[in-house]
Amino acid sequence: MPHYILAQLIGAFLAAALVFGVYHTRWIQFDPALTNTAGILTSFPGVSGLGFWGSFVDLLVGTAILMILILAIGDRFNNAKGTT
Repeated sequence: MPHYILAQLIGAFLAAALVFGVYHTRWIQFDPALTNTAGILTSFPGVSGLGFWGSFVDLLVGTAILMILILAIGDRFNNAKGTT
């Protein structure tokens, strides 16, 4: 399990670094101070000023929705009746 978690973290950081490297020059052209494009590589709550618990619930619900969709798509028994 620790190897899996470490691999996921390393993959996430490498993917973020790749996106940053590819699009950095365009971000600088569009937003030199990076004030409007900061949310591209991070996740912020949908509504600002929620505080810790409001932000926590916002991200918890968003993550739950994503996990439900991923599990529903990946479930081999989630087919219409009569299809394989």
